[in-house]
Amino acid sequence: MLFRLSQAGCVALIFCLGSVNWCFADYSDARYGLWVEVEGENRPFDTPSGMSRLEEFTRDSGFTDLYCQVYRRGRAWFPSVVADDSPYRAAIENGLDPLARIIDRAHQRGQRVHAWINALRVKDGSEVPLLKYVDNAVHVDNYGNSLLSYLDGYSRPPGLVGSAYKLDTPGIWLDPSQPEVRNYLAEVVRDVVRAYPKLDGIHLDMIRFPFGMPRKSRVGSMRRIEMGYSENSIDGYFKLRSIAEGWQVPRVKQPRGEQWDSWRRSQVTLVVVGIRKLLQEIAPHMELSAAVVAEPRRAHNNAFQDWVSWKRQGLLDVVLPMAYTRDGKRARALSRHAVRSPGQAKVFVGLGAWLLKSDKQKLAVQAKDALKEGADGVVLFSYSNLATSAGKTVAEHVAEVVSSGT
Repeated sequence: MLFRLSQAGCVALIFCLGSVNWCFADYSDARYGLWVEVEGENRPFDTPSGMSRLEEFTRDSGFTDLYCQVYRRGRAWFPSVVADDSPYRAAIENGLDPLARIIDRAHQRGQRVHAWINALRVKDGSEVPLLKYVDNAVHVDNYGNSLLSYLDGYSRPPGLVGSAYKLDTPGIWLDPSQPEVRNYLAEVVRDVVRAYPKLDGIHLDMIRFPFGMPRKSRVGSMRRIEMGYSENSIDGYFKLRSIAEGWQVPRVKQPRGEQWDSWRRSQVTLVVVGIRKLLQEIAPHMELSAAVVAEPRRAHNNAFQDWVSWKRQGLLDVVLPMAYTRDGKRARALSRHAVRSPGQAKVFVGLGAWLLKSDKQKLAVQAKDALKEGADGVVLFSYSNLATSAGKTVAEHVAEVVSSGT
């Protein structure tokens, strides 16, 4: 029997016990969002004064949606049973329940609030309770190196390969082929949903594989670093292949090819599937969205993030391609690809406002172009980069474009 491990086939395995009727929100007007980081130069969820500054910034800037980062580096700004919620407890001691307050104030102004979850990247192993109890929860590269052994802030592997390649985004990344990892992330979402039932949505970020990038222009014949080579992942792949093909497929240490790549994509998809099902069960009114790598080939071949299939299969209500570029033509092409990809999910194009905050006209043109291509909205990255009077002027200028569509 010829083996075909497609993304749809892997997801079909999950839904073989029954069908699910997804709910999609229906908004007639273009939406205008803002990503709000929990850490960085501005930390709005730590103190009442920080929250007040965020409320002032977003009060009259035209935003309809706030994507509020509340889970980052394995730490939670909400009460959690499974995650390290010391930031939440510290905020409570400062007289602030961050999500409760932003939900209340935003809803008074007719704005939606989404809990932004940095899913698979946790940055520092010492900060994640999961890593203390689950073996093999961290990615292993094709050279056999666990990310825990990576150097310079988990940015490059040890040995000669580390002189040639580095991770695109340094940090400790969880391996989604491990069932405990997928269950853990679903429980993180369950915690925030149960604590804040008035949330309007869950927003997933870092829902992909990290990938290797050259550190220098010439790397010779040395193979690029890739992730997904844990024993658990390889065992699962060959077990599924053997079942599908009807015979014991010989196991190798470094599988390659499209079947292997499809397996790795499916493991990321399973995280989305689990969270989608959870929301359908306990909070069907909440919108599920994801920030995704906008460049199609890089998303599919390097990050193993098959968001085009997620959009087509109805796993997301909204997809947010991160079209971060100063190049207006490039931004428009990325918007066009996302909009024209089949599926019911809405498309909100993410714009790199920090790249163009000194040129509000160019940023406004990118927003206008995205809407002309058929996008349902745009989202700016980010509050921390715009939290000045000049930044607010930029945000208000883009708001005029979004509200008028011209």
